[in-house]
Amino acid sequence: MRVATPPATAVRATLRIRFGFFALLVLACAAGCKDSSGPHSPIEGAWTGLVLGAPITFSLSVDASGGVSGSGNATVNGTQRHLSVVGSFTAPSFSLTLTPTGIIPVNYAGVVDGSTLRGVLAGSGFNGDSLTMTR
Repeated sequence: MRVATPPATAVRATLRIRFGFFALLVLACAAGCKDSSGPHSPIEGAWTGLVLGAPITFSLSVDASGGVSGSGNATVNGTQRHLSVVGSFTAPSFSLTLTPTGIIPVNYAGVVDGSTLRGVLAGSGFNGDSLTMTR
């Protein structure tokens, strides 16, 4: 008894359909499986530093137009205060306004250099004092 085999063109058509389906599946997974765990902009993420020997920390995010926002904590005159942050970022430069609760805002402007923010503070008693923040 002889087993009937399908024509070669039918086999090729079936293989093309299966390959096409597999290729679409791979593309769909690649498009939908983005890593959202890390920063997407060089300035995004958690930063820490010292201002006049006192700790300051904040976390930043950036919107599509380069607007920066965030929050953190700063020790001011021995008291820890909540800190709000707003500003702008156009790689590699940033300009931020740091506002500790109950204190006059401070401007912080500089550049992002890998895992380091390097800039100067102005306002609220600061006049070009340098501040380096690291991840």
